[in-house]
Formats: sequence, structure tokens, C-alpha cells
Amino acid sequence: MAEVQIDLLGGFALSDAAGVALTLPTRKAQALLAVLARRPGVAVARARLAGLLWPDRPDTQGRASLRQALASIRRALEGCGAAGLAPSGDAVALDPTGVEVDVAAFEAALAGGDLEEASARYRGPLLDGFPPVEDLFDDWLQGERTALAARALEVFRVRLEALAAAGDAHAGLALAERALGLDPLFEPAYQVRMRLLAARGDRAGAIREYERCRAALARAVGAEPSDRTQALRRAVEAESTSGPPPARRAPSLAVLPLEVVGEDSAAATFARGLVDDICVELSRFRSLEVIAPDSARRAVEERLEPAALGRTLGAEYLLFASVRAATGRLRVGARLVEAATGRQIWADRYEADLAEVFGVQDRIAQAVVSALAIGIDDRELARTRGRAPDRLDTYACWVKGMACLRTGTAEGDREARGLFLRALEMDPSYARAHAGLSLAHFNDWSCAAWERWDENEREAFRHAAEAARLDDRDHVAHFILGRILIYRRDFDRGAEHLDRALALNASDADVHAHAALGCAYLGDPERGLALGFAARRLRPIHPEWYLAAVAMNHFFARQPLEAVALFERAPDAYVDIRAFLAAGHAHLGDLVRAREDARRFLARFARSIAPGGSPADVISWLLRVNPLRRGEDRDYLLEGLARAGIPVSPERAVGSSPQRRS
Repeated sequence: MAEVQIDLLGGFALSDAAGVALTLPTRKAQALLAVLARRPGVAVARARLAGLLWPDRPDTQGRASLRQALASIRRALEGCGAAGLAPSGDAVALDPTGVEVDVAAFEAALAGGDLEEASARYRGPLLDGFPPVEDLFDDWLQGERTALAARALEVFRVRLEALAAAGDAHAGLALAERALGLDPLFEPAYQVRMRLLAARGDRAGAIREYERCRAALARAVGAEPSDRTQALRRAVEAESTSGPPPARRAPSLAVLPLEVVGEDSAAATFARGLVDDICVELSRFRSLEVIAPDSARRAVEERLEPAALGRTLGAEYLLFASVRAATGRLRVGARLVEAATGRQIWADRYEADLAEVFGVQDRIAQAVVSALAIGIDDRELARTRGRAPDRLDTYACWVKGMACLRTGTAEGDREARGLFLRALEMDPSYARAHAGLSLAHFNDWSCAAWERWDENEREAFRHAAEAARLDDRDHVAHFILGRILIYRRDFDRGAEHLDRALALNASDADVHAHAALGCAYLGDPERGLALGFAARRLRPIHPEWYLAAVAMNHFFARQPLEAVALFERAPDAYVDIRAFLAAGHAHLGDLVRAREDARRFLARFARSIAPGGSPADVISWLLRVNPLRRGEDRDYLLEGLARAGIPVSPERAVGSSPQRRS
């Protein structure tokens, strides 16, 4: 039996073995314990802890406050017979000996496939009702809370489907009601209640559940129930409980490419940039899912009708717009259409000077959200909206530079750098140009430029850090910083910046995919799989590297079958995919295919990375470009590679860290 119980789900509670509440002297001491208890046994850098909770104090004072809070936690835990805290160099962890943490128990049940236990453990949002502490801590809490809630609701959904399929009305109705207590807008729970009530002949009760769902959605977000819920209602009314189509999670919108009217070059220049910026503004609204603009661009080329476009993109609403520029003026027409019916919901026209293009994008975003009647936190929007540059020419460089980066070629990266540097010559404080330069160096460094690794890493980091300094709300800068810090083995800070990027922009598919890959390296494949799923939903027509990012998480979750299936769909997404295919096939026992993939990987490595390199160079490179936090993940990869026939030296096999090449 545990000597100390720490509950973080549904609120904060600390008690001894007899259930007697234990107290900590300050709210920040509680917050500090919550950070450590979120992952018991995992050391967190003292610098990160001080930064989360005492960000405004000088380093010496922050460290002193941290020591005092840690001392109070240690006294409370050790006074009950628990092991307390475990220092590890300049880091500290919660020693799990004698301590039970409800979040850890929830995740253990989930990992073991015990969904009944997992659903019982999840009693509410992480630190529900916990008052604000500091911005960085609050951002950390929001990211962790959102990820846990998504996993919990998925547990409830799977369990509810199983209970409904088994016809277990008693357990299914009770579990659905409990799920609705956690999230009154969780439509799968209403659907299961409707199905179970209808199955036992209570069709009137099933219709009442539908009306209850409709009223909850109308009151909270001004929306109607999903197509699936409405189809189920019709089936109930027709005395049928046949299976309806999948449910949606939130209203989804695709912003289609702007139609350029006339041949004015200014209109053509700004049309694509304006679409991207409208998407960024709309994505700040957490109640709306925005489909990645390049997916919309590719789908619209097929000249589909609205209903077919909506089905292709997974979007319920479509935003059409046209742009015309003449004599220094910009004219934009926009209309919002319901995809399934083609019904126009809203339309308007905007006219402004070219230099006022940013105000136009804001007004369009606000109008679309108002038309969809989504509940919006205006304060959050105002706080997170990026600041437009003062000069139009800098914006033109940004638009053209990003277009060059999207080509995915070395030539495109070089041209983009020139454009971003030109923007900085005109405006040295332009944060977006630094973010673009960081992306250009990141593209070059993280692909196959092994001989320029250190130089490009430094430049990518320098420009991302400067972009974040100039505009701390730039989610692109934060995701690049997160990835670079992970490559530098500064895992805690890397995770912090990835969480920050996700919090700043909840609809950027690329950020979700990059964060998913980051989770694979950080040793959190379950969260990585959830982020990868979200990325593919937000960008239904996505590049191959999305599949590789998801496959990495399957691989390190010890699911080689699923990993291999995805890797084989994207064998050239990264230079090292064939190495992972070799290791995956080896873990599945298919040594013939493992050795063939190993042979193909080694040939590409010799051709593209290090001509004439030795086997030791291969392993050094693989461990360098895959910065694995957990030793067991590194060992799992090396074991698969060795079985596939790629030489792994004994010292590598026991876990030495790769060194920088001079």
C-alpha cells in the first residue's frame, strides 16, 4: 500500500495512507509537486522548474525559491514514510517508491490495455480548478490537460462502443452519463445512450437524449448535432438502430485558394499569403478545426462541387474568396458555404489599401467565426494574434520565401534565405523573416547535410530564438526551437517549446506532425500517436513525412507491425527510413526483408551521406539524427539493426551518446 497518494485528475489532493490530507505551504509548492508527479521517476531540470514557477526572479533568487519549495515537499513526503525526491545532478525527480499518483495509474492501465481501469482512474481534467500561477506553468498545464483529456475521451469512446455492441445497457448508460459529466458536448456518449435505449424499446427515451444533445450544443457553441447523431435520430424514428457515419469532433473549415481577378502581379503575390494568414487567424479559435491550406489547394484543382470538396477535405464549411488589386487598392470578396448543401451562410466584400491587407485578413477571420456562431475567447485571440509588419515589401519577401521553402529543394532553400535576408535589411525587427531563415537552415540541416550539421544547427537555432524574442507568440519559432533543443539533447526545454507551439496554434497540421516526431524521441509515443492522428485529420492531403512521424511512434511503442506498414508507404520520406524498416522487419522475425532493407539503406547512406564511411559512421549518424531520450528505445533500435545485419559495436549497444563530427 502506498504511503502517500497524489491526485491530480479532477483537482489537486495530497494525502497519507489513512486518507488524511497533507498540506504544502504555498500554491507554487503544490504546482511544483504536480509537475514532478506528472511523470514520477523522470528527472526534470532545476532550471526548467525555476523557469516555470519563478520566471521573473533572477536565477539565484529563483533557485533559492525552488530549494525552499522542494524542501517543503520532501518534508511532507518523507514524514509519511515515502522515499521523497530523488536528485539527479542539476535535476530532480519524484521518487515513486511509496507514492501512488492517479495520472501514472491511469497511464499504466492504458498501456496495459485495461480500458475499464483507465476510465475509472480518469476523474476529471488535470488539476481542474487550479488557480493561475505563472504564464509558463499555466501553458504547461493547458498542454498536459488537453493531451490527457483527449486520451481519456478516446478511452471512453472505445469502451462505450464495446458496451453498445455487447448490448450491455446498464454499464453502457452509466458510463456514457459519467463521460457527459466530464464533457457535456461529448457526442459519442449521447449516441451510445440513444442506441442502448432504442435497443431495449425506449425510443422516446432515445429521442430525449438527442434533444438533450442538441440543447447542450446550441447552448455552448450554437451548433447542431453532428451528421452521425442526426442520422441516428432518424434511424430511431424509423425503428432502426443501423450504424451511422463517423462523428466529427469540432466544426471544420477549409479555406480555398483565392481566385485572382485580372493580371495584376500584386494580387497574385498576395493571394496565397492572404490564404495562409487567414488560416493562421482562424486557427487561433480553439473551437474550430482549420484544414491545412495546401490540402485545399490540391483538392480544388480537381474542380469538385462543394459537397465533394467537403468530403475530400473532411470539411463541413468552405471559404471561397477572390482578390483584385488595382491602383494601390486591394479588393477581396469572400463567402462561406456549407459543403454538404452548397448553402451560402455569409458573404461580404472588403476594400483597402494594399498596405492594409492585414486588417482585411482579421476582419474576414472574425466574420467567418461569427457566421459559424462558435464560442470565442476574444481576450485569448487578442493576446495571441501576431503583429503585422509595417512595410509591405517585407511581407512580399515572406510570402515568396515561404513559397520557395515549400518546393523542398536545396535551390528553393537558398532562394528563400535571400528573400528573408532582404526583408531583414528593410526591417531588422521582422520576426517572421527570422522564422523563415530558421526553417531554411532547419530544412538543410535535418535532412542530409551531414557535413554542415553543426553550422546549420547553430544558424537554425539562432534565428528561431531571435524570432521568438521578437514575437513570443510565433508558434513556428517555438516548434523549431523545440525540435532543435531535442537534437541538442536538451529534452525538457525542447518539450516545453513544442507544447508552447501547440498551445499557440491548435490547427497547424505541420506543428502537430513535428511534435509527434518529437514525442517519439522524447519517449512518449502514445501522445505522439494522438498528435499524428490530429495532424493527418487537419491536413488530409499530407506529405509522406507525416506517415513516417506516426510510424516512429509505433516503432518506439513496440508496435513493429504498424510501424512497418506506415514506413513502407513512405520509404523515402527520410534518408533513414530503410534503417527503421530493417529494424522493424527484424523485430517481426522477417530477416529476409530486414536484410534487404538494410542493404538498401547502407547503399543510400554511402551515396548520400558519407561516401566511403565505415559501419561506425552509420550508427553514429543514426543516433545523431534520432536523438532518443530513453536508453531502452536506443537499445531497441540497435537490437533490430544488429539482427538485420547492420554492424553495431558493443560500446554502441550499451548506450554511448553520439559525438559531434568536427
